[in-house]
Amino acid sequence: MKYDTKRVKNNKLLVLMIIHIILFVFVSFILTNLDLQGNSLLFTYFISIIVFIWCFLTAYIFEKKLGSPYVMYLIMYFICLFGQLTLRVVFHYDNPRILEMIDYYSSSIIIKATILSLYCLMGMHLGVLVYYLFGFSRNFAQKRNNVYDNDIYNILRYMGWLLVIISIKSSLSLFYNNFILASIRGYIGVYSNVRYGLESVDEKIAQYFFIGLITLMIAYKEQISISKTIFIFGMIFYGLQIFWGARGFLLLQVITLIWVWHNFIKPISKRVFLFGIILFYPISSILVLIRLVREFPLTEWVSNISFFFIEAVKENPILSIITELGTAIGPTAAAICLIPYILPYGKGISYLYSIFMIVPNFNVNSPNQAMLKANVPMIISDIVGVRFGGSIIEEAFYNFGWLSWMFFIGIGFLIAFFSSYIYKIKNPFVSVLLYSFIPNLLWTVRNAYYPIPREILYNIIFPLIAYYIIKKFYQDKLSYRYNIKVQKKVKTCQ
Repeated sequence: MKYDTKRVKNNKLLVLMIIHIILFVFVSFILTNLDLQGNSLLFTYFISIIVFIWCFLTAYIFEKKLGSPYVMYLIMYFICLFGQLTLRVVFHYDNPRILEMIDYYSSSIIIKATILSLYCLMGMHLGVLVYYLFGFSRNFAQKRNNVYDNDIYNILRYMGWLLVIISIKSSLSLFYNNFILASIRGYIGVYSNVRYGLESVDEKIAQYFFIGLITLMIAYKEQISISKTIFIFGMIFYGLQIFWGARGFLLLQVITLIWVWHNFIKPISKRVFLFGIILFYPISSILVLIRLVREFPLTEWVSNISFFFIEAVKENPILSIITELGTAIGPTAAAICLIPYILPYGKGISYLYSIFMIVPNFNVNSPNQAMLKANVPMIISDIVGVRFGGSIIEEAFYNFGWLSWMFFIGIGFLIAFFSSYIYKIKNPFVSVLLYSFIPNLLWTVRNAYYPIPREILYNIIFPLIAYYIIKKFYQDKLSYRYNIKVQKKVKTCQ
């Protein structure tokens, strides 16, 4: 019976893959012969919508979870790369306060950027289908730990508090410094304060605070009141920093905390979920308010908060946020304009240099050679003269041109592995490492892949060392206590 069930599932996936490949070929044929004038942008958008819905529905068919990391990545991908196009075509939304990339480049360039993003989306989804079709999503067998199941949570508690103690000074220091910068110079002050090398040590150490909070949430999952306290503290700590204007990555950290609570601690009920949806609009208004005031010093906008609040209410907060998040089409368009006419193809060199970024940068507040070669968004921004963030498609096009979709087959395979593995893993320590990596994974859409090797190493290697050191001491402690008990029993018998 199990064999029949598995065969039916594989047949279903095979059918989905065949349909996807046919759809890919059909879409490629149509868009290759597309006239880049007239209503071509509208036509390209509607094809993108159809493909996204197809990818979303098929992802749900084989993952059975609407909140899986891959589905979250799909949504993030669509918002960042097709967000502004959606609002312009469907809602005719035009916000003069936000730099709209659709207006920054010609229609033909935006169409090319949209087509490239669409090809990469379909390539990524093909990689996901390959992963699930060939049985790579098998149930990972977990070996029993050398310590008792309850003891591994005790070890995680020691590890979590160790990470928090080590990183709390740096985290609070960054919190305070960004607050002061926001008070004096506004959002520009926070984001212009980019530090490299030895000057950025505090920022590197502060990353472990987030990992420490997730570790403690999971370690105290059986003591729900403690876990809830840690969860609320994390929501407040990272939520407050969103008010400094640094919304993107921090917002993903907040979402990850909620995701960990729902999947590992206590599932969020439908009533609470509906209540959250109702609150989404006023919360979105607050985020729009943040965008409006973040260019002004804190002392100035606090004294005129009523004016800014009225302006925020006037705007559609959801559409405004999507417009701002959907800027990844701009770097993609810039790459198409520059490569290979002004900037030659990298042919994978930036990904190679990203591996060398795992070596610590000992320069004093300046990027090292590895970052200068690996940071494609910075390279293109320097040429264009505008800082508009990054894009995974921009980075891929720099390396592989219009063959980038082939590279994304491998990306889809790896994301599917991550998405599948995170639900099957039984070791809570491994769960900590995977959950804490979610913001980094999602942020690649609006940034690039070049920081990933460094983030994997730094965010895993130190917690790994801390875990095994604590585990060794804990086991020695248990062994010592056990030997003491045995000796007492022997003496009693004598």
